[in-house]
Amino acid sequence: MSSSDHSSDLVGRLLREKRARARARAAGEDEESQQLLVCAPMVRYSKLAFRLLCRRWGCDLCYSPMILADAFAASARARDSELTTSPSDRPLVVQLAAGRAEDFLGAAALLRGHCDGADLNCGCPQRWAWREGVGACLIHRPEFLRDLVRRAKRGGGAEGGGEGMATSVKIRVHEDGRETVELCRQGSEHPLEFATF
Repeated sequence: MSSSDHSSDLVGRLLREKRARARARAAGEDEESQQLLVCAPMVRYSKLAFRLLCRRWGCDLCYSPMILADAFAASARARDSELTTSPSDRPLVVQLAAGRAEDFLGAAALLRGHCDGADLNCGCPQRWAWREGVGACLIHRPEFLRDLVRRAKRGGGAEGGGEGMATSVKIRVHEDGRETVELCRQGSEHPLEFATF
């Protein structure tokens, strides 16, 4: 898959491709063609070798482990250390931890052509993530999330952003589920391709 094949509707495109394969295989749709098998981001496990193994067993979409966007954007050494991929490692969503929109957009710009989407991690509950202002603490910053999604959808402005890539957010559900629904509603002006909970 070349970078020109990227669609902003990543999930829809994956489902269409899977249904087409199912039709070709069985001349009809089965229940499996209605579901995507997704390998979620897992600390220390979602590296290239594991993703390729998951794909071998039918995984449709894989995530990278969470990568700190500021370090990724600032350092070639961090990029080389944190993310390896290959042509057979597609579609791939790279999960980024960022407390500043510029960090997310800068990292997303560098990822363009190497993956199919950039995901903002708003779910990591670890104490160090809270101290750094990334992860689950971001669900309490809806204005930041709105701004980041708006800028990512417009191509990131001066930073370039991840134009041509899907933009998604992984969020932790609030203790009061209504707050989670409201958080998602607030972002509806610039909708995400998908969100994970």
